[in-house]
Amino acid sequence: MNTQGWLRGMLSKSYSQEKYFNHVVGCIDQELTEWGYDSIVIYDWEASNDEVRVHFIIDLKPLNLEIAKKEIQNLQARSPYLIDQYLWTFLKKQGVNIQDDQYMSNVFGTLSEQ
Repeated sequence: MNTQGWLRGMLSKSYSQEKYFNHVVGCIDQELTEWGYDSIVIYDWEASNDEVRVHFIIDLKPLNLEIAKKEIQNLQARSPYLIDQYLWTFLKKQGVNIQDDQYMSNVFGTLSEQ
């Protein structure tokens, strides 16, 4: 049994959108750091905005993304790793090298399928 996947599923069902998004962003920042990137990930969850602005600074390169809160809600409801997948796909398109590890296997399924 994949306990991390099980735990992530429980978090996605019990956390509010904002709290869950914060958890996902924290996982991404931690993963980037473990891979040796100098990274900062911040986001703006303004209650009155329908969009969330996510700012990645990776090895001094700024990468910015906006995602609708409705999209976050949809992804969170569909699968515990879809928000991660959405954000990692953006980073990959921006040139961030994705490493093969357990977390990424949870995010993308088996990495050979990418």
